[in-house]
Amino acid sequence: MDPVEEDVDVITPSGDQVGDDMLMKQVKSRMAKVSIVNDEINEKLEQYRQKMCRNSSVHRKKTAINTLEKGTAVIVALDHDNNILTRKRKLQFTFSQTGVLKRVTANNKTAIVTIDGVDTPVPVNRMQVIHKSAIANQ
Repeated sequence: MDPVEEDVDVITPSGDQVGDDMLMKQVKSRMAKVSIVNDEINEKLEQYRQKMCRNSSVHRKKTAINTLEKGTAVIVALDHDNNILTRKRKLQFTFSQTGVLKRVTANNKTAIVTIDGVDTPVPVNRMQVIHKSAIANQ
C-alpha cells in the first residue's frame, strides 16, 4: 500500500452516526412543519387584524371637529331652552353670532370662540363654518 492511502481514514457509518443522521433529519422535518404552521397562523392573524380594522373603522366615532382650524370664521347657533312649548324650535337653528375659532378643547366637543372680543366656550354641534363665498357676498 502507498503511504498516502494509509493516512486517509475511511469513514464508515457506525450505529451512532446513522442514528444521529436520522435524528437530524427528523428534527429538520419537524422544524419545517413548525415553520409552515407558524406562517399559516401569522397569515390568519393578519387577515383577522385587517378584518377588525375594516369593521372598527365603520363603528369608530367620528371626530366632531375635523374641518375647523384656528382662525376659522364660524357662526354660532342660539342656545334655546328646554321649555316644552319651545322645544320644537330647537330643531331649527338660527345662526346669529359670528366669531373666530380660537381653539378646541381636549374632548373635541367644545370649542373656544372669540365673539366680540370675548372668549366663549361653545359646543361644536352649534357651530357652522362661514364659507368664503358667504363672506364675499356680505
